[in-house]
Amino acid sequence: MTESVPKSFKFPVPGPIETKQISKNTYAVYGGMGANSYFLVGKTSVLVIDAKMTEEFGKALIEEIEKITALPISRMILTHSDLDHVNGLSAFPKDMQITATEKTRSEMKDEFERSGLRALVPYLPNDTFTKEKTIDFEGENLILSFIAPAHTGGDTVIFMPSKKLAFVGDLLVHGRPLLIHARKGGSSAGLLETLRFLMSLDCDTYLSGHAIPLNKNAVELLAKSVESVREKVITLKKQGKSLDEMKAELNVAELEMPPGRPRFPSLEEVIYDEN
Repeated sequence: MTESVPKSFKFPVPGPIETKQISKNTYAVYGGMGANSYFLVGKTSVLVIDAKMTEEFGKALIEEIEKITALPISRMILTHSDLDHVNGLSAFPKDMQITATEKTRSEMKDEFERSGLRALVPYLPNDTFTKEKTIDFEGENLILSFIAPAHTGGDTVIFMPSKKLAFVGDLLVHGRPLLIHARKGGSSAGLLETLRFLMSLDCDTYLSGHAIPLNKNAVELLAKSVESVREKVITLKKQGKSLDEMKAELNVAELEMPPGRPRFPSLEEVIYDEN
């Protein structure tokens, strides 16, 4: 987990796109450019969770769905506002329902305006909530929850009680660094609160934006890791350690970003700045 990330970590190059069945009528789409996407096949339509990073790979995601079913896509749920989860929206039908937290909508609007992504403005969420929302997708209940600012300011947990599945976006990682977007209002304290909420669910499988399916033990290990890192960083800052001294003492991993991508601060740096 966080503390097992190598000293120099390089984000992986996108691989071939492929679809894996998670459970009855529930599928994961891995690879391509952007985060994992998921889709549920209903009786009359399809619900998609997250949209990949580009229009090209949004189209590739749709092609993967069409290999499974000819039913139309009626709804998209976004776990959060990061571009590797939302930029592929431009490949999708403009008349579909797009669900997200109000904060995610606000973050997307700001990002689209700042980055000149005018083609994505029509895809701003048109169905928003603040704390909790239950969706009846053709007889399948999905419970959407916002717990606290964590990875971003508006992360959504999507829980399917009947299948004991939760879609968690970038709240969970495995074998790569945890990222917190402080500029969007994300926080380590909120992340820890959200991880504890995930542990409280009657859930067997957690579906992440950048990992294979994870179990509850993985969530518990990550929560303990975040808690441990927080305690260490806060203690060192109280002792008067500078940011560089803290990073050296804790052997903080350097994140090597793909070309053209900005450098993200490490979890330890975020915690240091928060306290």
